[in-house]
Parts: sequence; C-alpha cells; structure tokens
Amino acid sequence: MLASAGTASAGHQIGGGIHYLATVGDIKDNPEVDDSNFNFVASYKYSASLISVVADVEFVPDYLGSDEMLYQPQAFLLVGGFIYGGAGVGFGYIDGEWFDDPFYALRAGVDIRWAAFTWTSTPTTGS
Repeated sequence: MLASAGTASAGHQIGGGIHYLATVGDIKDNPEVDDSNFNFVASYKYSASLISVVADVEFVPDYLGSDEMLYQPQAFLLVGGFIYGGAGVGFGYIDGEWFDDPFYALRAGVDIRWAAFTWTSTPTTGS
C-alpha cells in the first residue's frame, strides 16, 4: 500500500497502492508468461481496537502477459496494529468471467499512514 488515511485506534481508512508481482514455481519457467508485473489496489479498512476488516480490489492491467485486465475483489480479517497479520478470501474476474473457485490468502505487514485524513461516523438518535 502506498497511501492510506484514517484514524489509528478505531474507524475507517481508505487506501490505495501498487504491488509488484513476481512469478514463482513452475509457472516461472513458461516462456509465454511474464516473470513480473504490477497491480494497483484500492482498499477500505474498518478497525476496532486490534481487529480490522479489510475490503480490497486489485487491478492487474496485463495479467501474466495476456493483455487482459484481472480484477480481484477480496476481504481480510486482520489482527494487530502497526504490525498486523490475518487471513482472507477473494475471487478473480477476467475476460468477462468469474473464477470457478475462490482463492485464500494470508497477509502480514506494517501499517504506515501517509496522510492525516480522519473520517468518523457518529450515530444519531431521533427525538
């Protein structure tokens, strides 16, 4: 993630960033597949104490050198603050079709905020 904004202890964060992707394993040996790529991420995060729920969408403009755009909506449940980790699930959408099966992912990282924008919601009561 390159940028995010929000409150540190509880509340909402909106973020965005760029991921560098590198192929590994057997797929790396395929000459028709690009060895590396970039993708873009849009993210929403809600935190309450040390528990966070994250919704991301990743956009891969040239998926594995295919000239096709890949979209990957995903959701994570994270534990921690500055240092965090957790698990999530997502789906892929490419060439007008959704993947048949979801993918599962683990995530760990460091939460660095680049902006001091605060968005809070206050419940209201009727009179």
